[in-house]
Amino acid sequence: MVPGRKMATLHRSMRTALLQRLLHGLALMGALLVLSLAHHALAQEKKTLVILEVQGGNKQLQQAMTNALRDKYTLITPAQWAAAAKKLKVTGQATEDVALVASELKVDAVITGKGKQDKGGGGWKLNIAARQGTTGKPVGKIIIDLKSQKIEPANITQVEQEIPDAVAKAI
Repeated sequence: MVPGRKMATLHRSMRTALLQRLLHGLALMGALLVLSLAHHALAQEKKTLVILEVQGGNKQLQQAMTNALRDKYTLITPAQWAAAAKKLKVTGQATEDVALVASELKVDAVITGKGKQDKGGGGWKLNIAARQGTTGKPVGKIIIDLKSQKIEPANITQVEQEIPDAVAKAI
């Protein structure tokens, strides 16, 4: 073998190895860039909602809804809602009132609810509505028959399971 030829073969194999490493590094950087952009896009698309206090509800019910929704949505506190409502001189939860405050806070959905006795003194019901932020209209509804005025743990579990679908309808 000619000594110069051995050296040329060695340089070629080194260049090939170096080129392969460079291409591998570029591919890795490209993959990281794509993942970073995808993560950023998902963070941008996270919708905002507020869970207002359920009239006749309890802390466990509020916490269950918060737990069911906090990972998928950005949550606005009821205190932030109340401050915006006060600023706008809104005191109720009528459709137009909800839409007005939701617009101010740029909220995509609003959860409202009430535990109430059926007309005629019959049983009790828990009504929860996921409302569209833009219109204030209740779209995703949950209606649960209660044994009494008290909200039982089984009722809370049911709400926790159903609330994500109700919110999805409103957004």
